[in-house]
Amino acid sequence: LALEMPSEPGEYEIRYTLRQDNEVLVTAPITINAIKAELIVPERANAGDSIPIGWNGPDYDNDFIVIGLVGDTSYVNYQRTSTGNPLELQMPAEPGTYEVRYTMRQDNKVIGLETIIVDPVSAQLTAPSTIKQGEELTVGWDGPDYENDFVTISKADEPNGYETYERTSRGNPLTLRVPDAPGDYEIRYLMRQDNTILARIPLTVTK
Repeated sequence: LALEMPSEPGEYEIRYTLRQDNEVLVTAPITINAIKAELIVPERANAGDSIPIGWNGPDYDNDFIVIGLVGDTSYVNYQRTSTGNPLELQMPAEPGTYEVRYTMRQDNKVIGLETIIVDPVSAQLTAPSTIKQGEELTVGWDGPDYENDFVTISKADEPNGYETYERTSRGNPLTLRVPDAPGDYEIRYLMRQDNTILARIPLTVTK
């Protein structure tokens, strides 16, 4: 039979155990050797970007590579090693210093680690500052154009949510429907990951 070895190296016993009373009938010693993985990671990357990560590791079933804050056992994004080598790993939306880790599925044991600096990204928007209710608004944009990034018209006093939106994949410039209610709004460029706002400009909707 196939028996999975422990994730921690050391001296162990393989035991044949009788189900009744868990009586051990025979044992055999085995030494579990330490295992390591290597990662090929650039020194820097842009926030939200998906970058190739090369790796050399055991590739056990459901092993994965993650990115998380330095010293934090949790992670922001991950990818299974089964997806390929190199694999595409999305960077966090927030800039900072992070760790890329090769993680064994068993016990979530980290056997390889490299540091990466995630740099901020920005965007710019170009549009009229005033427009009448119900009209269509033409918005020019300059940004990372990651998958599912979008441009919204949102109420100025609401940090989240939107009245209308268009994906940046629809083109440049974009055409957005103006809200029916007059008032103060913002045009925002949002990165899809965490709905991070990269740019905003004011918009007044009049009658």
